Amino acid sequence: MPDFYIQFSEEELAALKADVRVPAADKRYPYRYPFLLIHGYDNMTETMVGARDVIRAQGFEAYSPHVGPYTSSWDRACDLYAILLGGKADYGEAHSKKYNHARFGTREYPGLVPDWGKEDVAGNVKKINFIGHSFGGITARTFLNLLAEGSEAEREATPPEELSPLFAGGKESWVNSITTLATPHNGVTISALADPVIRAQRFTEFLQANLNSGTDNEKAGAYEMDMFGFSSGDKKLPPRPDRIMRFLTGQDNAFYELEPKGCAEVTKDYKTYPGVYYFSYRGVATVAGTGGIGQVPDSLMIERYRGVATTMGMYRSDEYGPEWQANDGRVNEYSARAPFGEEQCDYPGEAYVKPGVWNIMPAEHKYHSAYLGEEWPREEFIQFYSDLCRRIARLP
Repeated sequence: MPDFYIQFSEEELAALKADVRVPAADKRYPYRYPFLLIHGYDNMTETMVGARDVIRAQGFEAYSPHVGPYTSSWDRACDLYAILLGGKADYGEAHSKKYNHARFGTREYPGLVPDWGKEDVAGNVKKINFIGHSFGGITARTFLNLLAEGSEAEREATPPEELSPLFAGGKESWVNSITTLATPHNGVTISALADPVIRAQRFTEFLQANLNSGTDNEKAGAYEMDMFGFSSGDKKLPPRPDRIMRFLTGQDNAFYELEPKGCAEVTKDYKTYPGVYYFSYRGVATVAGTGGIGQVPDSLMIERYRGVATTMGMYRSDEYGPEWQANDGRVNEYSARAPFGEEQCDYPGEAYVKPGVWNIMPAEHKYHSAYLGEEWPREEFIQFYSDLCRRIARLP
């Protein structure tokens, strides 16, 4: 399969910077906070490097680290905290015991933004803008929830001097905005329909990952699941089918959070914060089927999505009505609008955007990975991320 995300050559990057770079002193962008781009489920590499490079070309600081393709949003948030500030990921004493994995990650990160959350001489906190594609959007919400609320379970289980600052809470002021792209805020119906099959299919893949551990196989370290003890980029591990089964049948993984009921359970206490701006983008590439029955892929939908798009477009149950049928080939349009129960509105225009509310952008004619640039016009991709980051940088 060809790459499903855009990558720019050195020549393209040089031309892009020459064409669109924003002067560092441009007064239209008073708060030049860094951007953290968070990829989604099943991504074995940094799939948002193209978006990152477009944002950097505008003169903004931007990062797109790789995190676990199948790990939970909690574990991914802990990884990102370490990636940004430095050190090893601390998944929490209570959490790691509950889900039978190591408390600490194996990698020592230097820290991409070591002064994140610090105040400058004027007393202004250095914030970050989160941009999450697909499951990356749920990861961003979990990350903000931990920054703001911490974890009572971790505070009770851990001596104060050993507690990760992430679990202490009180850090919502560290985040300027969250932007989600094709994010299943409320789960996806393909997981509700086929979750056991999806997990079973991964068993063979993870067995191979177990065998590849500590080898020069290009995917050996790409799973980012060292804490579960069956995958490693630099350490040869014995066969661990028992640990793989425990991971797959548990709830500390992306599979559980993509199923609507699991997603609702994980995010039930999440909320918006009055100092954070929220934006959601979503695509649709299905149309009403023959006789108005269900939804079917339209001519834009790429081939590899058409089967799932059709299944989601025709699926109905007592729990999931026709409003769930329109989709982008992976995520239901209805779920991608905004989290159920959180304050939201249709995007009112730049001059009227307020923090603490999900600003829902108009639905776009796009399939799921168009936001990564797969089979998408490069000019449109560049324009989309140029507009997005500048709009965020202009927020008051």
